[in-house]
Amino acid sequence: MFSLPDDVFRSHILTFVEMKDIAKLDGALIHKDTRKRFHCKIEFAVMPAIDNLEIDADVAKWLASRKVCLEHMKFSTEITDVSLAEMELVLKYAQTIDLYGCVHLSDLSLRYIRMQCANIRVLHINGCTGFSAFGLYNLFEGLKKLEYLDMNNLRQLNKKGEVELFTVLGSTCGATLSSFNSSDTFGVNDAGITALASYCSKLVNADVSYCAKLTNPTIVHLAHSCKLMQSINLEGCRKLTSACVSEISLYCPHLLDLNVSYIDRIQDSCIVDISLHCPMLRFLAVCGCVQLTDESIMSIAEHCKQMESLFLTQTQLGDASLFAIGEHCPKLKLLDISQCDHFTEEAVMAVVERCREIETLHLEDTHNLTDATLVALSQCSQGLLEISLDYFMHGTAAGMLTLVTHCTKLLSLYVTGCSYLTDDVVIAVANNCPNLEYIDLTGCVLLTEAVLPVLAQKCTKLVSLTVIQCPMISSEAVDVAIELTDASIYR
Repeated sequence: MFSLPDDVFRSHILTFVEMKDIAKLDGALIHKDTRKRFHCKIEFAVMPAIDNLEIDADVAKWLASRKVCLEHMKFSTEITDVSLAEMELVLKYAQTIDLYGCVHLSDLSLRYIRMQCANIRVLHINGCTGFSAFGLYNLFEGLKKLEYLDMNNLRQLNKKGEVELFTVLGSTCGATLSSFNSSDTFGVNDAGITALASYCSKLVNADVSYCAKLTNPTIVHLAHSCKLMQSINLEGCRKLTSACVSEISLYCPHLLDLNVSYIDRIQDSCIVDISLHCPMLRFLAVCGCVQLTDESIMSIAEHCKQMESLFLTQTQLGDASLFAIGEHCPKLKLLDISQCDHFTEEAVMAVVERCREIETLHLEDTHNLTDATLVALSQCSQGLLEISLDYFMHGTAAGMLTLVTHCTKLLSLYVTGCSYLTDDVVIAVANNCPNLEYIDLTGCVLLTEAVLPVLAQKCTKLVSLTVIQCPMISSEAVDVAIELTDASIYR
């Protein structure tokens, strides 16, 4: 077994991926002896990940025929059991298998993976609706080295088999499993997570968001059993209360990331406890926690000096929170205060002027802001990568022009409903933000077709352009622009 130089392999495999023709790939090596040596060299060669390579039926057939082994395999959502069966011999060296959304696979594929992938460390089976609880049980029995499991949105789990499923997962992988994601998996209940936590003391990351059946004792048991926990996502677990989060703060002092969004009974007391006992916290999401007051965020700002990301949307917080963030959080990179009506422009500008490392800012539907905020951003946040200004109703085209002229590193710009936006602003975006990937101009009713070719030609990295509800941009103009860019254009 040996490794093949990346450049040689990538050159030929990517040529094949474009052609989808094995004969053409083999023929690309013109000299017969060279071709033969290449085929011998790649046989059972183990390769690391290949960027943007999705294994569909054709790629699977080629990898199997040439006995090429990839350490990291990401499969197309169209892959079937038949294609996976063809790859049986080359699956054995895989360390990562990503089956996200592969709805055509059945338990038969799980059987192949169990038989061949003894060394697998990372497994994504999220959204694989063809797998049964029984098939997953048999798979987990064989994965003794698994470190990361993503099984979110598996809605076929049933209450009866869940405890057994998580028990076998924990008993098999308890010594190695460090990350677990069962987000939005309706069948997950207290008994299953309790069984898992009892075995997996090395869990560092746990995502049980929108597992709405979970209660306080289960999450407390998880925290008590997994004292190395660094990231826990409880978003949408509506049965939880502040008492549960306070217990997490006591058992998990190494916590870095916490998401308790959309849990109605979260109060100041538990967030204050987190700030006091988890001083290394760098990510906090409390969206929709309407009982919180400034007391909680002021404590977070004062005690969590490493804070980088704050999601505060749909809360009742006021200026005192933002002034504290501006004073104590110099490392802040992301702030989301969308749909918060109690912040004044003075408080927002205090954050902008003091938190000079901000890269992502969400100000959607904030009614108290004007061009003064846009000017402050243009002066203080020139490293801005993403900004959302949807329904920024009190701005002007001049303010937006100032922003996009100075914030030239923008990758994403969202300005839905900014009906005052003119062609000059969008053309300035194209001229000044060459790395732009996403722009949403929905409802910018003054824009004309003139902006499309400029964006298409100058923003060469553009992925998505939205011009819905822009009445002066016709379907015909969009059709012409599509020919000038690889981006998706939505009208």
